[in-house]
Amino acid sequence: LRELCEARAAGTAESLPVKPPKKARRAEDWTLAVLLYEDGVLLEKRPDKGLLAGLWQPVMLPGTLDADEVAQRLSAMGAQAQPLFPLAPAKHVFTHVEWHMTGFVLRAASYAPPLVPTSRDELEHGRALPGAFKSVRSVLQKLL
Repeated sequence: LRELCEARAAGTAESLPVKPPKKARRAEDWTLAVLLYEDGVLLEKRPDKGLLAGLWQPVMLPGTLDADEVAQRLSAMGAQAQPLFPLAPAKHVFTHVEWHMTGFVLRAASYAPPLVPTSRDELEHGRALPGAFKSVRSVLQKLL
């Protein structure tokens, strides 16, 4: 086979195969709304397809929003909430996308589906938040 190998004849056999360059990871900005309600938190279920399919999360709003914008968007979803304090910025890296997350903890006075009230016990035994929301879990452990 040595005589048939064109790469060996050209002196390039050691540099083959050439791997294609990795695709650049895209960055996405999100604002999280951690809605405290009674003695728990309001969560929403992610879509059944795509990243973290079917898992639970706090409300995720696209872009980097301020507290008033978050309250307005929540109101449009049927949730009345007052901002309490901002969340520390967080980042989560997936293989093809990087989430840059800011957000607020809010006290909800009312809500509408698709938001689901979730107790601390349910967070620990059924509606656990994915690792992407590790910073939110630590805040909730202190608050609930």
